[in-house]
Amino acid sequence: MRELRHPNTTQKTMGVAYIECDTCAHCVDFHTPTADQPQALTTAQNAVADEVAKWLTEAQTKRANSDEEAGEPNWEDIEYE
Repeated sequence: MRELRHPNTTQKTMGVAYIECDTCAHCVDFHTPTADQPQALTTAQNAVADEVAKWLTEAQTKRANSDEEAGEPNWEDIEYE
C-alpha cells in the first residue's frame, strides 16, 4: 500500500491501493475476498485488513497503558450482581 500526503488536512498520511481489473467497481474492495477475483483486488483487501488490524492493536495497547497509568480498574475483574 502506498502512502500519500494530503496538504489540506491534519491527516499526515493516507494509505492508497490502486486496483486495476475489468470486473472491479466502486467499493468492490469492501467485500469478502473470493477465489475467483483478480489478484490485485485480493492484495488490496489484505493490505487494508492488515492496516485496520494494526490500528486496532495500537488502540488496544494505548488504552491498556492509559488505564494502567490512571489506576483504572480492570473492568473484566469486577463482579456484578
